[in-house]
Amino acid sequence: LTQKGIRQHEEIATRMAKNFPELFNQKGLKVDVLSSVFPRCLMSMSAFCDALKTQNPTIEITRDASNAKMEQIHNIKPEWNPTLPDEVLEVVTSNNSIWRQRFIEYGNKHIDHSRVLNNLFNDKEYLRTAIDGNKFWRYLAELVVNVQCLDIEDVCLYDIFTKDELYEHWRTGNFAHYAKYGRYIYYPMMSQVTSKMLKAIIEQIDSDLAAGTPSISLRFGHDTCIFAISPM
Repeated sequence: LTQKGIRQHEEIATRMAKNFPELFNQKGLKVDVLSSVFPRCLMSMSAFCDALKTQNPTIEITRDASNAKMEQIHNIKPEWNPTLPDEVLEVVTSNNSIWRQRFIEYGNKHIDHSRVLNNLFNDKEYLRTAIDGNKFWRYLAELVVNVQCLDIEDVCLYDIFTKDELYEHWRTGNFAHYAKYGRYIYYPMMSQVTSKMLKAIIEQIDSDLAAGTPSISLRFGHDTCIFAISPM
């Protein structure tokens, strides 16, 4: 997580507290927070919770992040979900998965990387024999669009690509996530796996309602793990 990302989490928490003062201004408000063990998620949780405390120092925050709880927040890896079907592992890890083949076909159809590569490389023979044009183009586009996540104001790489090329990069990236995790090829299987996470969320809500006192439950996890159970 970049410093800019930390500030954004702080700002989100601050806006939330100010927009719902009837809840967040209560003395001794209990906030239960669960995070993935991935460092960026832990840092997100920390920034968010610290900002909540600045709005109401009496808030009582319980933070949790452990491998034992990961099945509730990231259960498409075998180390956190012992019952994960082999078919899901095949989807996520195999280079021969149908989604990956479709992704390559989609990219080949919609992306022409020749203009960018020809502008960057003088040695055409080296370009032909030593460079994976598709991969180079995608990684460079990722770099270009992610500069905005840093506190760098005097560097802009957008002029390497045309607007249409950046649009196609965005569209193929969306296609990859949708094909791999969403309501597409593997939807019945992936939704069945991720439904455990939805069940945990519902049980937490039921528990909070039954307690009869105001409380807040927050989760800092991964979009790919809830994609198949999200409204489309």
